[in-house]
Amino acid sequence: MFWSGKPFVRIFFLFLSGVLLVVNMPILQQASAALLLSITFSFLLISLYFTVYVTKHRYSFLNGLSSGFLVISIAITLTSLHYSLLEEPVSPDKSFYLAQIIKEPSESEKTVKLLMRLESFQDFDGVKKTDARVMVFIEKDSLSQMLSYGDEVMFSTVFKVPSKPMNPQEFDYAQFLELNVIRYVAFVPSGQWSLVKERKGFSIFAFAAKVRHILLDELQRNGLSGDEFAVAAAILLGYDNLMDQDLEQHYRTAGAMHILVVSGLHVGIIYLVLNFLLGFLRRNQKQKIIRMVILLLIVWFYAILTGLAPSVQRSAVMISMFIFADATNRFKNNYNTLAASAVLLMLFNPLIIYSVGFQLSYAAVFGILFFYRPIFRLVSIKNKFLRIIWEILVVSFSAQLGTFPIAAHYFHFFPTYFLLTNIIVFPLSFLILSSGLLFVSVFWIPFVSQIVGFVLYYLVFVLNFLIAQVKYFPFSGLSGLYFPWLKVAFVYMVIFSLFYWLVLRNRRFILSFFAAFFLLISFGAFQKYQNMNQKSLLVYHINKHTAIDFIKGEEHVFLADSALVADTGMIEFHLVNFQVAKNLDSETGFLSTEIQKPELGLQVVQNIADFNGYRILILDKNSEFIPGDFDKPKLDAVLITGKKKVNLEDLQLCFNFERIIMDASVPSWKRKQIKAESERLGLQVYDTNDNGAFIIDL
Repeated sequence: MFWSGKPFVRIFFLFLSGVLLVVNMPILQQASAALLLSITFSFLLISLYFTVYVTKHRYSFLNGLSSGFLVISIAITLTSLHYSLLEEPVSPDKSFYLAQIIKEPSESEKTVKLLMRLESFQDFDGVKKTDARVMVFIEKDSLSQMLSYGDEVMFSTVFKVPSKPMNPQEFDYAQFLELNVIRYVAFVPSGQWSLVKERKGFSIFAFAAKVRHILLDELQRNGLSGDEFAVAAAILLGYDNLMDQDLEQHYRTAGAMHILVVSGLHVGIIYLVLNFLLGFLRRNQKQKIIRMVILLLIVWFYAILTGLAPSVQRSAVMISMFIFADATNRFKNNYNTLAASAVLLMLFNPLIIYSVGFQLSYAAVFGILFFYRPIFRLVSIKNKFLRIIWEILVVSFSAQLGTFPIAAHYFHFFPTYFLLTNIIVFPLSFLILSSGLLFVSVFWIPFVSQIVGFVLYYLVFVLNFLIAQVKYFPFSGLSGLYFPWLKVAFVYMVIFSLFYWLVLRNRRFILSFFAAFFLLISFGAFQKYQNMNQKSLLVYHINKHTAIDFIKGEEHVFLADSALVADTGMIEFHLVNFQVAKNLDSETGFLSTEIQKPELGLQVVQNIADFNGYRILILDKNSEFIPGDFDKPKLDAVLITGKKKVNLEDLQLCFNFERIIMDASVPSWKRKQIKAESERLGLQVYDTNDNGAFIIDL
């Protein structure tokens, strides 16, 4: 039987279904904790009854059924309890808050980001208690940079709930925060906060943060700087705040981003080395237990050194389960061990399944477990060196098979040279990690630490140099990949059915492969048909900016103000998912540009855009119109942008129009003025600040 020997695989899917039910059914998010606990306890009693008293084989399915409902109800209860934290109160107005930092602060160019748990706040009725988790951005200065895990801070601010996406297919930041049990965010300027109390007493997270900062200082003191310091900090300690966009892009293009996040690769290397060194402790069960304890202590010590980031916790738990299984022989099946580690993490945080790192970590390990051995056996190599190269290639390929569809869904990119780069990355990362661990052991010895730091610097320098060369290769990556979850499912169906057919030589999967391939091709053809027949005009909502898109088929003209054109990061954040879905390029033009694009049916002259018969006037700070003795041009809409005052009555003397559109560049005082005047003149008003992007299909 498929489930034989894999009870935790079944538990994982049952638990997953319970979490998904809560996330997609708001009524369960608001359910009473007492009610949910009562239901769970009832299923527990039913399950125990069937286990103890029902022995007839024909009724044994009832035991499995009741146990399944028990697991689902536990998942629903735990997930609902997480959602209940979102209901913790905050003041609707500006107030004073007392809060504790519950995660190591991270710095950006202008702010220090703090994940905090509120303790109390001052309201009109006095001091109120709360337990809300919030995200606070404090203005960066010398004082805010000294904040650390566990500190208590008093500050004054107004908390806000991030708005839902205002543009089509935009990243949902509010949902992202809610899945991390955070509802409110706030900005606190310098001078409006104070440190109430530094953390006292022992905390493993505070200890981890302190040790990590000591090691970062020691790395710099012993010769590491610039990109080499940034990469070494990321690889060795999971500290990726120093990475700039260009450096990250080099690693992304090369398919080596996994090396910059302390994960299963890093913890796995440590485990393999130590497992080899402690191989003599295998003679009896007592020695195996001693070996297990040593391995667990060292793995978790390294996890603490890296700051116990979520990716490290996942990896440490996963490796710990395998160490425990190997020492006790409790789990004979690797898939069962993998599922058990996932269930353990989900018990503490059911919403971890929505973490991209969680999904990619487990997909990579599953890919290696599932694909590696059969593919490795396809080629018999006797030469040891070539065999090692083959092993690296197969491990890398297996991990990519497991993660590619999910990675394409989130990042819209596939690194075509990942096999080549991993031949370099694996041995170099092993040497860098080994040198880093040696540095940790000897950093307190002046001369020796300088030698190890020198070696570490040049190892990272070589890695950075080789990785940077990949971008110069032809076809260095496939970008603009659109993989919604349905397509992800079809791609996995194709991968697994093709693997069973060609690698495992199971002909029964020929039909399933062609069926999956047909579904994938049909989905792509339908998507292509929709894109080729699209004809839309969009006025996007991007805070304090103006952005307009004229789309026909898979070609478009995107116009934006000069500040937004220069800020590619903001364009990517708000629009990249939509542009990828519609197969549009990311080129931009300036609003004041005059355009003649007859193939698109677009003409822009003197701020009037005529797009396939739809005429829109774009009013910006330079627009000037004088009434005259001529027929007033008819417009379908007038787009108002910026801070410049607009007199709609004067504008009606120049043009015939009935609709006003206001984008995100219009300040609030002007919005009120335009709305009041439009109501008096009987004009329709569309405010992107209230309704999101303006979209019209022609």
